[in-house]
Amino acid sequence: MPMASGSRMSSMRNRRGEWRYATVPSPFAIPPGTVLNLCLCRTLSSAKASYVVSGIATMFCWILPYTRRQPSRANVEICYTYSPPSWILPTDKLALLMNGKRISVFVLLLVTAISPCSALQEAANQEATTANRFLESLKRSKEAHLKVTETINKGDHPTKLDPDKLVLRAYDKAIASAEKIIAAGGTYGQSEVAADQKRINEVAERVRENYTNAAKSRIADARREATETYERAVAEAMKKRSATLKKSNATYQLSVAQSNLTLRLKQNAGKLGIVIWNLPSKANLHDRSTVAVKIELLQQDRVVWTNKFAKLNRRADNSPFRLPNVLFDKVRVETMRWTGSGSGLAEIEVYAGSENLALGRPCEVSSIETLPAHLDDRDALTDGMTQPTEKGEGYWIPEEKTKAIVTIDLLGPPNQEIIDAARARAAKTQAAQIRATIPTR
Repeated sequence: MPMASGSRMSSMRNRRGEWRYATVPSPFAIPPGTVLNLCLCRTLSSAKASYVVSGIATMFCWILPYTRRQPSRANVEICYTYSPPSWILPTDKLALLMNGKRISVFVLLLVTAISPCSALQEAANQEATTANRFLESLKRSKEAHLKVTETINKGDHPTKLDPDKLVLRAYDKAIASAEKIIAAGGTYGQSEVAADQKRINEVAERVRENYTNAAKSRIADARREATETYERAVAEAMKKRSATLKKSNATYQLSVAQSNLTLRLKQNAGKLGIVIWNLPSKANLHDRSTVAVKIELLQQDRVVWTNKFAKLNRRADNSPFRLPNVLFDKVRVETMRWTGSGSGLAEIEVYAGSENLALGRPCEVSSIETLPAHLDDRDALTDGMTQPTEKGEGYWIPEEKTKAIVTIDLLGPPNQEIIDAARARAAKTQAAQIRATIPTR
């Protein structure tokens, strides 16, 4: 392009940092509109406002040279400095049109109208870019949540923080909604992201609360189970302890009883005997009577002495037998012969001197009459009642025509009630005997 006299080449930087070269007239030939255009446009930062003001200033600068007959070099400066995008109209062609053809205000109005459209398109693109950036941030938050969940759920005993994946569903829902808004050309900015994140955080808070409650429930169940296990263990230990104490006490009592029995047997050596009381014939309780029995002495379940056939005195109520000087803790009597419908006995006494060792001791029988009145007859053989007078009380009868065995444990725990009752009867009998010896007038 030919340069006018008094003009020079100069360079300047526009608002976007681009260098533009233009042929500028001498300082005295610059139109006032150019200065106004430069001052106004450099004070505005918005691209949209910059294009509007540049258009107005360009119109002013185009018309003013005609009124003052100045060269149109300002047009070239304006076209280079505030030119529209190159895809609309190249700057050099625009300057040639303005200088060569002298196109007037219409061209400038067209350029001014197109420039805001370009600015709007750029703003729309920038808004779409921002929305996509916010969408990507939401997706990154989802990926971070997935990594945290995978880290927590690792291990031999995984912790199920979100077994139903409620937080992941909330992320998927928010991302799908954002993509739909962006595809429709809507606005998806900071406020929308904040709202979605708030909803996701609420879901995550509910999930954490549910997990905390479930953990508390599991802890409570574990504590309850541990307490129950502990209580069962304590109860079992107490039961074993009680059984052990009971067994120990029984062992101790047995040892004491064994020592006492051994002492009595040794102190009364030569004074040991057994007295067997038959069923009283005068009471007419039953048509039974025992004729012969077998007597055995046992020490720790081992037979130490036996009388295989001991005949009972049928003319008397009792039959005494001397026992050898041996240690024993059990006495076994077996009915061998009888008259009538069967055998039976009223009492068995084992003496060491004047003491009845069998009084109140536990007794076992191999057979017993099944009638209700005789079910407890086993206790009658050591109750101290030698001559019963009432039916079903104070004697023992086995089943009809059956041999039966009676075993008395001299080391067993004595029945104190039976002993007290026997002593009371003995005292009563003695008192009666004493009264009988008192002379009367």
